[in-house]
Amino acid sequence: MSSDTVYMMVALRRMKDNPGMKEICIREIADPTEDAMNEATRRLVKRMSDDPGLWRIYRSVNQRDLHKAKKKLMIEMIADDSLLSIGSKWKSVMMEPACKVGRGLFLIDVDHNEHTNAAAKRYIDDDTNLGWLPDGITPTIYHCVLDFLEFNGVKIEQITRTINGCHFVCQPFDTRDLLNRFKGTVEVKKDALLFLKAWIVKESE
Repeated sequence: MSSDTVYMMVALRRMKDNPGMKEICIREIADPTEDAMNEATRRLVKRMSDDPGLWRIYRSVNQRDLHKAKKKLMIEMIADDSLLSIGSKWKSVMMEPACKVGRGLFLIDVDHNEHTNAAAKRYIDDDTNLGWLPDGITPTIYHCVLDFLEFNGVKIEQITRTINGCHFVCQPFDTRDLLNRFKGTVEVKKDALLFLKAWIVKESE
């Protein structure tokens, strides 16, 4: 690694997406550059190729601090000398919240389903007109959460579509009003995985 901070890149084959198949998690480490993250993604795809199914590829929303991770790994190695795979343990330690850089970014996970549609309707009916939307566009939970964040001055760093909805990556803020307004329909994660893409590995014939 040529940097003191890195991103964790993760490929996950979830049982939820692949009934009857076991869950598999593959991790790679990448410097915080576009080229390095693209190369890590290529390594993930290569490692996924022998296991058919629907995969999701993620990146840690927060960079990881290598110095913090090294200290934590040394402590765990002293406490448990039976560790069999240092490489695997190193990647696990890197994902622990204590190893993120600084306070980190928040990730707001929004799914589109009947519950979030009802929450969107409540938001629209509660004296909110979403007047910035172009005519003919039907407001969704995505528009409502975006409206709420911008109205409350939350700095949005990135918005990514997911298989079932979207991820908002934001600077830290007091989330109580958001969670109360969209109770049970959005999830705020303070150190999470950001969805990048879905990837289908077909069974070899």
